[in-house]
Parts: sequence; structure tokens; C-alpha cells
Amino acid sequence: MIERKAGRGVIVPGDPEIKLLRLFRTIVNCGGFTMAQSELNVSQSTISTQMAQLESRLGVRLCERGHGVFRLTPEGEQVLAAADRLFAALEDFRNDISEAKENLAGELRLGIMDNSITDANSPLSETLSRFALSAPDVFVNVFIGGMADLEERVLDGRLHTAIAFTSRCISGLIYTPLYEEQHTLYCGRRHPFFSLTDDEISKEDLQAADFVGWGYKIPKVAVQLPLNFNEVAASSYMEGVAYLVLSGRYIAYLPSHYAQIWVDKGEMRPLFEDVYSATAPINIITRSEELPSKIAKNFIDSLLATAGRAPGGA
Repeated sequence: MIERKAGRGVIVPGDPEIKLLRLFRTIVNCGGFTMAQSELNVSQSTISTQMAQLESRLGVRLCERGHGVFRLTPEGEQVLAAADRLFAALEDFRNDISEAKENLAGELRLGIMDNSITDANSPLSETLSRFALSAPDVFVNVFIGGMADLEERVLDGRLHTAIAFTSRCISGLIYTPLYEEQHTLYCGRRHPFFSLTDDEISKEDLQAADFVGWGYKIPKVAVQLPLNFNEVAASSYMEGVAYLVLSGRYIAYLPSHYAQIWVDKGEMRPLFEDVYSATAPINIITRSEELPSKIAKNFIDSLLATAGRAPGGA
């Protein structure tokens, strides 16, 4: 039964609420009641009844639903985020019990920045392979996202660790250097610069061209952009930046490994590759408030070893 702290109305979920919250998360992940039927293996009427029970217990309406409509309410968004943190904490409890029994079993919640899979310098693939062999009882749950999203999820415990380019240092997080990623300036095939040689493009031309930023401020200590670009568009995700470059209206920095597929197809070309390229630090992000779990520490140490960096060092 659900419990409330006297005089404060604070809900403490018990087993029935946890079961209903699992159902709620499944519905959201499936995109609605209809799509969740096969996943939950129950009828839509049963799902509807159980959702009504959850809303009654919590005292808020979680979603708008109707004919072909499923949309979370603001309260539903809050409950979903809280449920994510709750289940992350429950899994951490399971990990702690496993560690107490000196058995490496449980879950590793790993965040990885978007569109980094083509980076040959990344030690992730090799590390994941080694980790799967050394810790076969660990369930690896991978989340792909942008820098800000990954930092937020590590900070609130939804992720144990994340691997990402980071342009800032947020209080409560530790950033351990892993490797560096090469970034180069690009234009698309439809852009006026594409048919010109670098010698035919002046510094003033580059600074006047429409430029795509990364959706967040980049301190000089992270990536020192060599010119004062005319930023007129932005995206926090590399795929968004790539779309804008391919439109032929903008120039932008992209990871060299990521842009290479379009360079090979003749859809993009690098600009002043030997002059205006930059490096971006890729870091391991962890929480500073607590030591990593045995599972997370094992993975991080393996990651650093694969990258040729001593665990515990820079």
C-alpha cells in the first residue's frame, strides 16, 4: 500500500506503485496504450484500468489519451523523470548487494555521445568487448544523447557514467580525460565555397559565412575556435549540425571521422583542414558525490587501460 509521511503528503511508493510505475514507463517507451499491449501482453482495457489506478494513487493526471492520442501532461513528465530515478536507485541497490557478495552482477548504465561510433580513436568498442567477457552477469544499458543530457543523467544517477565531449565543468561531476577528437570545418556541396579552393576563400569570407554553432557555449579551454564566426544556427546534436551543412547554406565544425562519409560521397568538403582544425576533449563523466560502484569502476578502469591511460590518472 502507498504510504504518506504525516502532515506533508509525500508519497513513498510500495510494491503496488512500483509495479504500476513500471507499466507507466513501458507505455511511454512504446508511445501509447495500443503499442504497449503486445509488450505488456495485456488488453488495452487492463492497461487503462491500471493507469487510472496509478493516477488515483498519485493524485495527478499523467497523460492525455484518446483516439490515436497519447501525450504526457507536465505532471506526467515529472513523474516519469522521478520514476527513472527510482528504478535507477533500485538497480543500484541490487548492484550494492551483488558487491557485498563479491559477485560482479547487476547493471551498468552507460551514456555515449551521439554519432561517435565512427571514431577509430575511441576505445569504447574494444572495452565493451572485454567487459562482456570479464563481467558476463552485468546487464549493459546504453543511452545515446547530447552533452547536456548526458551530464544531467549522470548528475541525477540515471547513468553511472558517460563518455562525451565536454565544454564545461559542472559542479557535482568529475571529468576524466580519455582521448581527443579531431574537428574540422566543412561546407556542403551546394555551398558557394564547395567549388572554390582554399586559396580562393579569404579569412573574411569565412567569418562572414553563415555558421552553425553547437547549441552551447564552448570555452577556449575546450575547443579554441580560430575565427569569430557568424553564428546564425545551432544544434546540440552532431546529426543536426550535419543536416544544416548538407543544406548548402552553412559552414560548421564536425568530427572528422563523422563527416568523412559525406566527404567520400562528394557531399561535403573540409575547409582549411591544416589551418583551422581543432581538437575536442572526450571525457569520462562520473558523479563527485559518491564513489563509482564496483561495476562502474571496473568498466572505467578497463576503458582507461584500453585508451592507454592509467586508471586514476589523467
